[in-house]
Amino acid sequence: MKKLITTFAVLGMMSVPQYSNAQETETAIFAAGCFWCIEKDMEKVGGVLDVVSGYTGGQNTDPTYHNHPGHYEAVKVTYDPDIVT
Repeated sequence: MKKLITTFAVLGMMSVPQYSNAQETETAIFAAGCFWCIEKDMEKVGGVLDVVSGYTGGQNTDPTYHNHPGHYEAVKVTYDPDIVT
């Protein structure tokens, strides 16, 4: 499988931690349009421990909400693989 996501720039502190007794966690990045919508839906999924909004792709090293040319809005999801895949 090719690695599609090479960088992920975090947008502020928009993380919503949930708690689990997970021994190990996994991380996935989703770029699917507006990150606010993705973030809200992912926070409702059982086994999702943390959701962080940000940007991926693009050329500038410090993208902001008002300056992110070439970047995609994305969320980084940390989850417990024993609960959700």
